[in-house]
Amino acid sequence: MPAESTILPAAAADLVIAGQAFHWFDPERTAAEVRRLLRPAGAAALIWNDRQSTGTAFLSGYEALLREHGIDYEKVSHRHVDADAIERFFAPARCEVAYFDNPRRLDREALVALVESASYMPAAGDPRYAPMLAALDALFDANADDGMVQIVYLTRMHYARMI
Repeated sequence: MPAESTILPAAAADLVIAGQAFHWFDPERTAAEVRRLLRPAGAAALIWNDRQSTGTAFLSGYEALLREHGIDYEKVSHRHVDADAIERFFAPARCEVAYFDNPRRLDREALVALVESASYMPAAGDPRYAPMLAALDALFDANADDGMVQIVYLTRMHYARMI
């Protein structure tokens, strides 16, 4: 079901949230659908977990690995969400922005699962998969502390009452 035309009844929600998916939406059409879904004085929030790419050797190495082994990594990076599209979504309301630290500790298995879940990384069976996995293992081995690495996210939430 697309964000621009859900099958939900009108005035069914006090809050509508989209996490990490806004780059797929048509901002104006989705805003119209959100307003249809919201009860009077309802609000909307757009939320991203912005992965930090610097600050530790692991974070820098992980970013380098994604750039080297990723397929279309730059095209799908959530950092490229257009600020104007966010403003158009909330208009005429003005949204607020809140930030929250969100670190995530991962063992090797969880890190591999995270990379395998990314649409821009080669999947098992792709000839680029084995070299990517070897590089990921080497990165983990070089940076793990007590069998864990830490990815640091800054959770960013844009929110407003939709007038």
